[in-house]
Amino acid sequence: MTAPPARFKIGGVWFPLRGTGNDQTTTGVSVVRDVDPGCYYLLRFFERVLNWGIADGVSAVLPAMGAGGPAQGLAVQATTTVDPMVWLKAHTWRFPLLALYPVTEEPARDRTGTWSQTTTAYKLAYILPPMTTDQAEHGFALLTAARRLLVLATEHFGASTIDGGGNPLEDAGVNTVEFNRAEYGVLQSGEGAASYPSLVADVVVQYREEADDEQGVASAYMQAAIDSLDGADVIGVDTAAFTVTARSDVG
Repeated sequence: MTAPPARFKIGGVWFPLRGTGNDQTTTGVSVVRDVDPGCYYLLRFFERVLNWGIADGVSAVLPAMGAGGPAQGLAVQATTTVDPMVWLKAHTWRFPLLALYPVTEEPARDRTGTWSQTTTAYKLAYILPPMTTDQAEHGFALLTAARRLLVLATEHFGASTIDGGGNPLEDAGVNTVEFNRAEYGVLQSGEGAASYPSLVADVVVQYREEADDEQGVASAYMQAAIDSLDGADVIGVDTAAFTVTARSDVG
């Protein structure tokens, strides 16, 4: 079998991975974007949808409640791709906080010679600042609106406006996005700690993972397949379908 190609792309990710700097900088390249582009661009899409659709409502409600409201015109103050419950403290995050992070992944299925389908389950959390019981009545109304807007946008709007055109979700291998069960509740960082009204939803993403043939992956796979035939009489090679046909003599 031949050596693997020097560099190739699977599911929107280039391998071998290369250092890309600090993901927290505003001018550098995002590490998350490079190693998990589906999650990165979905989070950006959801953030833009919320800032477009409910920002005025958030700006009107939160300052009036004395909850340290966000900057005008923003429904999302910060984003993360990790479970914020692990570090849920006011001095760690800015609110409202939007999180999207993977929790489970099913083995690849529907595999062919060129692509496979992988299903990843994510949690999406939209968390508001700490509130009193009376304030939370208004906060939960915002959470309900946020969930309905995200579902509508995912089903009917494209992501072509993310980062100046194209379709980064498609480039990242995202095939389908589905919102499942959503729960409204209160998150707490510990007993007696502040209460954060929150929306937590299950989001299931199906990825189509395909090797980038431009980097020589196909030729490497083809050579490996030919080598595995151990000197058989190869009569057909289809690089598009990654298939090798050998003569079979029946005595």
